[in-house]
Amino acid sequence: MRKRFVPSHYHRELHFKLRTLSQGSRSVEEYYKEMETLMLRADIQEDREATMARFMGGLNRDIMDRLEVHHYVEMEELLHKAIMFEQQLKRRSYKSSYGASKPHYQKDEKTRESRPFSKPKVEEQSVKGKEVATASKSRDIQCYKCKGYGHYASSCSNKRVILIRENGDIESEEEVSESEEERVEMPTRGELLVTRRTLNLQAKTDGNEQRENLFHTRCMVHGKVCSLVIDGGSCTNVASETMVEKLGLKVIKRPTAYKLQWLNDEGELEVKHQVKVPLSIGKYEEEILCDVLPMDAGHILLGRPWQSDRRTLHDGFTNRYSFEYKGKKTVLVPLTPQEVHLDQIALKKNRASSESKKKQQANILLQPKGSFLPHLLIVFKECLHITKPVQDLPSKIQFLLQEFKDVFPEEAPQGLPPIRGIEHQIDFIPGASLPNKPAYRTNPLETKELQQQVTELMDKGHIRESMSPCAVPVLLVLK
Repeated sequence: MRKRFVPSHYHRELHFKLRTLSQGSRSVEEYYKEMETLMLRADIQEDREATMARFMGGLNRDIMDRLEVHHYVEMEELLHKAIMFEQQLKRRSYKSSYGASKPHYQKDEKTRESRPFSKPKVEEQSVKGKEVATASKSRDIQCYKCKGYGHYASSCSNKRVILIRENGDIESEEEVSESEEERVEMPTRGELLVTRRTLNLQAKTDGNEQRENLFHTRCMVHGKVCSLVIDGGSCTNVASETMVEKLGLKVIKRPTAYKLQWLNDEGELEVKHQVKVPLSIGKYEEEILCDVLPMDAGHILLGRPWQSDRRTLHDGFTNRYSFEYKGKKTVLVPLTPQEVHLDQIALKKNRASSESKKKQQANILLQPKGSFLPHLLIVFKECLHITKPVQDLPSKIQFLLQEFKDVFPEEAPQGLPPIRGIEHQIDFIPGASLPNKPAYRTNPLETKELQQQVTELMDKGHIRESMSPCAVPVLLVLK
């Protein structure tokens, strides 16, 4: 079959194409794919350095000259650099062609100035009329670039550079300058809404003060200053229950509840509710959907959902978050460790005073009030005991027991201790002899029944298997 459809010179042609392969008018990526396809078809397995040399030998001269001054270890690294150099050359060629296509009127203006100009003699009355007419016409002229009056687009002083990108998008110079403007938002100043647990944070005085700190800042929520933490390790946005209660925010039910164990030492928590928090930091205002949880680290915690929605960029050295908001670049600046440390000291004092007040109120409520007045208990009709048969109980009680019969099972579920206590009493008689050995001898049927009963008792949790190395026989006696 191979001799029938594959000519004998097929592999020779593949090797010839691969040896004479060059980039030409193709892109770097297309050239690499062609080389890789030919190598797979020719079943060529060579060293990595040989493949890199083959790839560089077929590139265009301008790209190859740039690659020769760099050092590469992997083929993928060499390919990425070649693609980057190719894009740079395309941009330069585009700029040069765009600049060459601009018209130049300087030469024409000089020739016009060199020509002699003879002013015709016209009566003074007619010239004045023309000046009035030209002035009125110039006021009606509108420039289609800046939409101003009094000049044409060719003489417009408000010139803009329009960039047409490869994907067809058009971007003007004014739009670029507006988008590049940064708006730095500093933390909100003021007293915090409620206290929070202080973190073990030590203030540093060197220049690398944000190296070991999370992003801490402050924001405004309904006119109150609240603490805000941004942590990329959080899988959800969280709002503190205390803040929600203090500010009276409207809580909504989550579509799907889930369990979370991370924020405090209370164990596993079930997240059932959400809240929309309208926060603002300077001119940055946004309503963020957060899960409601008991949290001590702060009032608001922004995690991965907020970072993904805002497409934030985090500067690891300055610990700043930057993102685009309403077409402008917004930068959030963190609190310094000194400010955070001072705030925590004040918050710790406030928390201690609030806890002491709560304890005093609790002690007042728990103080016993002695009463020496006699009390009289009157029993109306008969007492209702659950030990009575179900048929003797009232119909309402029967319906209630029937509805919740799974709560009152006849037998205890497996794994729970028995309803009554089991007491073992062994009397040791001095001089008594051991039981006869035939008492422990059983036939296979009795052994199987004994094993079944022991297994049931172990499943119910009444007995447990002994891990003692000493073997003890089992004897069940009917009562």
